Amino acid sequence: MFTQFAWCQICQRVVRAEKLHGSDMIDRFIAGMDKPAITHDLERYRQVILNRQSLARCLDCASMDIVAAMHGEHEQYELPHPSCGGRISLENSGEMTPGAMYYLYTTEGAYVGEEEGYAYLGSRH
Repeated sequence: MFTQFAWCQICQRVVRAEKLHGSDMIDRFIAGMDKPAITHDLERYRQVILNRQSLARCLDCASMDIVAAMHGEHEQYELPHPSCGGRISLENSGEMTPGAMYYLYTTEGAYVGEEEGYAYLGSRH
């Protein structure tokens, strides 16, 4: 699953949310890929997206009432603060660590469980 920064209206804070790419974008990813295993995963992802009924969800509370951050320079993102109208600036950084938890979701974004694996340090999703 691809994720993005977003403001969740239910959580009232910046969260990680699903990022649902369109089939055209996925096709461009596949066209530029030379690794069969990743190509296979992207083709499976395309099928999930084509069959999906719900919008992207907050990965903390599963709400679809989110505002996605806009991608800025390098690994920086921005979104408007819903209360004061100011700007929230975010930076994506971290390091890989073994033993982190993966949180598992259905193709419609419903939480189903977790498993141990590699993930970015400090990241829940």
